[in-house]
Amino acid sequence: MSLRLLQLKCTSEPEGELAELIDSQPVLSRSECTDEGCTIQLLLRAEHAERVLDELREAIEDGPVARLCLLPVAATLPLLEDDEDDVEDAQARDEESPIASGRISREELLSDIEENLGITRVFLFTSLLATFVAALGLVRDDDVVLIGAMVIAPLLGPLVALSLGTVLGDFSLIRRALITTAVGAGPSLLLACGLGLLLQVDPSLDGIAQRSQAGPVDVLLALAAGAAGVFAFTRGVSAALIGVMVAVALVPPLVAAGLQLGAGHVGPAGGALALFAINVLSVVLAGVASFALQGVRPRNWWEAKRARRAMWSAILSCVLLLAALLTVMSYLDDSDWSLPFNF
Repeated sequence: MSLRLLQLKCTSEPEGELAELIDSQPVLSRSECTDEGCTIQLLLRAEHAERVLDELREAIEDGPVARLCLLPVAATLPLLEDDEDDVEDAQARDEESPIASGRISREELLSDIEENLGITRVFLFTSLLATFVAALGLVRDDDVVLIGAMVIAPLLGPLVALSLGTVLGDFSLIRRALITTAVGAGPSLLLACGLGLLLQVDPSLDGIAQRSQAGPVDVLLALAAGAAGVFAFTRGVSAALIGVMVAVALVPPLVAAGLQLGAGHVGPAGGALALFAINVLSVVLAGVASFALQGVRPRNWWEAKRARRAMWSAILSCVLLLAALLTVMSYLDDSDWSLPFNF
């Protein structure tokens, strides 16, 4: 049972609709109001926090609440019991989406995503380090080394942010997610190209050859990775292990493309880049579908209408691009083509 502590910092004593709303919730403590204001603490189940936050935000637009803080609770005694409103809310959520139960609030999702969108030196270093380790694993055809690269690759957060921004119609979040993804993938590809110039790259090795062609199985793998990544975020659990699964679909083909491009094997490198693009689209598509199925949407109806259009446009675009890339990959697999020169 995941619990949340909601703190309300008020400049004066709540009145009217706001007071009624606060009194309808399990009030853990309430300090006496002074000239500096007062603090009210509510104890909530994690899956109910979004509804309460939305109701409070509607009631405090011109009210005395200066700040809302949502904090995780490890445990409480006695156990929190559900009242009639909680039961009705849970039933409504189950009717709306059978898999929405246990999901953390929209605000928590956005806060968690923010931590994964910063383009920091740590992000760049881990991206390049993962590329270096993956390149050594591919050249040696060593799956154990390749798994080590996937553990440190910071690719889950930006793609989940892209999916969440699409569902919420938050174009600023979408733009930042795209920039973060590009900053992570671009230098990694360049580093892999440089390593391809220095290392002996054999495109016939199983580890490299498998990452230079795509098929329905690769799409299914990436779809599963995207869905798993989103479920990890929406449940508030550690996404470290799930990030490895997402990296499985992204790191090897990107590094394989760079290695082969640097070594002059342009044809297979194009196939690996196409596989990388297919996997990115599949992860985002699965992420969008997973967020939507769990009932994640904007707070206001007019924002929800705009977000719905953006979501369906994104889904249609991903499906069309996937179909086009798979068709191209199928043609390349059937055609033994290569350039008459190497770099």
